[in-house]
Amino acid sequence: MQNIEFVKHISLDLVQKVKHNKRSLEKIALQYGIDDSNLVKELTELALVYTARNICSSAETEKEKYDKIVDLYELQPTLNQRTSQTFMLGQFSTPCPLAYLGGLYCELYNSGLYYEPCAGNGMLTIAGKPEWFIVNELDRVRFNNLTEQKFKRVFNLDATKDVLPKDLYGKIDAVITNPPFGTIQTELWDGKWKINKLEFQIALLALETLKDTGKAFIIVGGHTPYDDKGYLSIGANSFFLNYLYSTFNVQDVINLDKDMYIKQGTSFPVRIILINGRKAKPEGIAPQKKSDNDIPVKDFETLYTRIMKSRISKAEQDALELEKLLLDGISDNDIKIVDTEIEKIKIA
Repeated sequence: MQNIEFVKHISLDLVQKVKHNKRSLEKIALQYGIDDSNLVKELTELALVYTARNICSSAETEKEKYDKIVDLYELQPTLNQRTSQTFMLGQFSTPCPLAYLGGLYCELYNSGLYYEPCAGNGMLTIAGKPEWFIVNELDRVRFNNLTEQKFKRVFNLDATKDVLPKDLYGKIDAVITNPPFGTIQTELWDGKWKINKLEFQIALLALETLKDTGKAFIIVGGHTPYDDKGYLSIGANSFFLNYLYSTFNVQDVINLDKDMYIKQGTSFPVRIILINGRKAKPEGIAPQKKSDNDIPVKDFETLYTRIMKSRISKAEQDALELEKLLLDGISDNDIKIVDTEIEKIKIA
């Protein structure tokens, strides 16, 4: 009950744009009999989840909601309370603007069945209704916070092993996750891909549950390393990304500047991987480096623009490509043919 009252207090302060820091949060927490600094951090994050979810469920436009989510992030205190468990489990949660963009990309605002294998306090679920989500969290405090949010199912299991029952495999509409980063003993994935990163292993297990048409928004550590010819450097990243590109339709891999996580209590470079469905036949590898896409994104407005481009469907992309031909001085007869093809694509 004391925890709930503290969360309500901080949620109201966030709505009223009251700024807090570590000291002021802990002073308020003491009024509710809470003297554990790590618990204060977790409950503050829970208040942020509730506040962000309320913004996402409003009747405003997506951009208006996003701008408010960014404002909320700028208002929030830096969540830099750290324990040995914080480091051991890699418990640095997702900034709320990234969570909302992930929800837009995965279309979590539509009714469906969604999966978050390392849900923390639920930040990555803010764009949809809790009853559409299956969530998992190993940490007991965070697990308890998830049980208060009316999710469809809540598991308290190790995400490096199977979490979902086998009858749910192939039924998940989207996977959205920011798993903990770390190193594990090398394992062979699908018989040939060497995986030795904790976040890669968790992501791959989660992707196994997707429908063939499912989408995914995955955050992993580091920026992608390339050799002097622009190919992926041999190592953990090459095995992971080559597997993803050969198995799924990877729409983009976005490098983020290390300071975009600063309010979550860490400064570390990360990547966002956007996946739109599984390939009918495994083929291909990760493409060569593209200099224009490889530059780390440093602000939320640029990130919004980049991810919105990836939301365009394949049919819409084909239509846009055909429309570009109209600018190249083609004949009137060819214009009619192109217009006809565009209409066919739009209908499809």
